[in-house]
Amino acid sequence: MKNQHLGKQLFKTQPINYKLPPLTQYSLEDAIDEIELLGFTMCNPFDIVDDDASQYVPSADLVPHLGKEIVVLGYLIDWKPVHTKHNAVRT
Repeated sequence: MKNQHLGKQLFKTQPINYKLPPLTQYSLEDAIDEIELLGFTMCNPFDIVDDDASQYVPSADLVPHLGKEIVVLGYLIDWKPVHTKHNAVRT
């Protein structure tokens, strides 16, 4: 069965052909949207860090740095306040 008009048209019009611009997708924008919607990213959080990860000590190489002050790059997942015996809260 063909798609037919139910009545006569008042005016003869040509269909409008819209042309969409090329759409680009950026992984950083996707990650920001995921954080806003879900509270976390679906991608590796270290892929979107605006820093050179090679300047930090990886966890596999911590042993040779025992007793030294080092800087590591980490991802905070959760934290919990700790109560002392005098009921003071330490974070």
